[in-house]
Amino acid sequence: MLDRLLKMHRGGGCIAVFNDEAHHCYTLRGVDLATGKADAEEKEDRKRAELWFGALRALQAGDRLQQVFDLSATPMWLRRPASLTAETFPWTVSDFSLIDAVESGLVKIPRVPVDDRTVQEDGQPLHLHPRYRNIYLHNNKRAIGEPLAPEVQEPLHQLYNHYTEETLPIYADKRRTPVMIVVANTIENATAFHRYIAGYKDGSIWKPGHLDLFSNIDPATGLPRAVPPTVLVHSRLDDPNDNQFELIAKAISEQSELFAPNAETADDKRRAIRNVFMSVGQKSKPGEEIRCVISVGMLTEGWDARNVTHILGYRAFGSQLLCEQVAGRALRKTAFTGTDECQPIEYANLFGVPFAWPGGKTPGMPPVPVEPMDVYTVPGRERYRLRFPHLAGYTRGSTRPRWRIDPQEVRGVQVHSRKILTSTVEGPLGGATEISSESDNEHAAAWKAAAQLVPKIEGGANDRRTAFLDSLEIVHACLPQMDCEDWTDLQFDRDALEEIAIHVRRTDGESFIGPVFEDQHEPGRPRTSDTSNVRFRTTLQFWHFAERSELNAAACHSDPEAKLAGVLDQHPDIAAWVRNFRLDWSVPWFDAAKGFWARMEPDFIARAAFQSTPGDRDRFLIIEFKGMKAGEPSEVAKQKYLQEHWVPAVSIVTAEGEDYGEWRTVWIENINEAYDQIATVCRG
Repeated sequence: MLDRLLKMHRGGGCIAVFNDEAHHCYTLRGVDLATGKADAEEKEDRKRAELWFGALRALQAGDRLQQVFDLSATPMWLRRPASLTAETFPWTVSDFSLIDAVESGLVKIPRVPVDDRTVQEDGQPLHLHPRYRNIYLHNNKRAIGEPLAPEVQEPLHQLYNHYTEETLPIYADKRRTPVMIVVANTIENATAFHRYIAGYKDGSIWKPGHLDLFSNIDPATGLPRAVPPTVLVHSRLDDPNDNQFELIAKAISEQSELFAPNAETADDKRRAIRNVFMSVGQKSKPGEEIRCVISVGMLTEGWDARNVTHILGYRAFGSQLLCEQVAGRALRKTAFTGTDECQPIEYANLFGVPFAWPGGKTPGMPPVPVEPMDVYTVPGRERYRLRFPHLAGYTRGSTRPRWRIDPQEVRGVQVHSRKILTSTVEGPLGGATEISSESDNEHAAAWKAAAQLVPKIEGGANDRRTAFLDSLEIVHACLPQMDCEDWTDLQFDRDALEEIAIHVRRTDGESFIGPVFEDQHEPGRPRTSDTSNVRFRTTLQFWHFAERSELNAAACHSDPEAKLAGVLDQHPDIAAWVRNFRLDWSVPWFDAAKGFWARMEPDFIARAAFQSTPGDRDRFLIIEFKGMKAGEPSEVAKQKYLQEHWVPAVSIVTAEGEDYGEWRTVWIENINEAYDQIATVCRG
């Protein structure tokens, strides 16, 4: 395989590999292909994955594999032993599931059968589960046969009727062509579907299909239509090793007369059919007018048609992941704009795909669409603006040591005096006066004594500036207690300084937690942000429309959160508040139980209206509502880290003089106690 793929690159530099549809590139270790319950399709997938992965190993062994990038909408093993609990590839960076996409309004809403009203003669239900939900299980023969088995023919016609009566008129108004997909498990069944739906050639006679809009043969003329509406495809049209290659070759030959009558070689015919398939729904392309696609193994295709509206599945679905893979073929929206505007609701109708919604909902019941709402900054509410700092981490430090003395302990220590030098000055017109250095000498003597005291008390603290200032204060404090004959001039001798030094007491500085701002950790990141320029759209269902917030509303995850927003809005001790959702603000904390740093997003931020005295620093509150999570070890750890690290780090005035106010936390477990807890913290 390497020789085939790397004809032009058998030597040279390293190669970077991009695994598109990467879920087909890996197999599970320790799984014996010869044993177990794996079907033929699964065994074939595993063999192909092992072949590809073996090629990567060979590149690595030759020191030519630089890096591998896996790209997949479903980063999981497609099939797995039931005992394996983790499906997702462990190296996955981000996984946005199909359920998330549906609930976010990014894709069509899949609709599957949830009820079967067929009854027996006595009026009792004939089937406990909807037959159309898993057509494959309700056909005991597994082969659909010719003509189609009733268990298959009936749901096919009902889905076709919905296509023609409900969907086609709507899409006609949009000048788009809706598409139905039939997914079969084998080429025999796919061929039978194709012959029944689109028609076939019997000798020299063309026989039309049973579904008029999908028939490639015009029933009125008995001749092929100029633009055939149905195509049959297989993931391995060009694989001569496929055990069904003869059937595939026959399907290619028949279809080439319709789609590529001038093609001369088998490669040209296969290429023409694949071009039709890959351009389904695209304007001015060969597949623009295709209305029905019948496929085998199309899960490996990178196919992005937006106009698929119906799917009929006829195969075994061993996992919900396979259901998602098939359903995903129909879920791309036709009118998705990619903007923040409200997207129109679209549906995809699935028969035979036992797709299930999590959380104990009715199987197959689509979620109720939620109209998104806007959250934005309200002009004129600047007085409610809140600013919050962004921290990347914390640093530990300590305040400077200090030196103090009890002046009473040096009472009676002798300080010498010197005679004051004076001089008389007089101008030409008289006005004589005397000038002495009395005040200057006392001041200079104190400074000189402080300088001489520093090395006696500092003791290696490596903070001579603070030591000198404290020494100067000590000298001035001791002077009134000292014995001196003449205070007009002072002389501190060694004995006096030694006596003072003996009674000096040193106190070590207090430890503190300091902030490491995000712009210090990663230049270019903001140090602070605020509520002045916020706008986003969300489908959260719980709301409180705000009055004392610069934002128009608080979007909440639960009803108690929305009630807490109402408490903040009416609380007399709260001047301003904001719901911390989509503000890109979080708090770093260390999860000791797991051994790594994490980030938490507190629920609310508020500014207190209460001040004990004029000129007090602003007081801010971080408010968390725990509800059902109250008491969990992780929540207790978060609370402790918030109180002991983030709050003290942000509450200090930085060396540059930045003051972010005084911060406190409110940890609410019972919504009925929220009012009193907030009042206590605001006023305490």
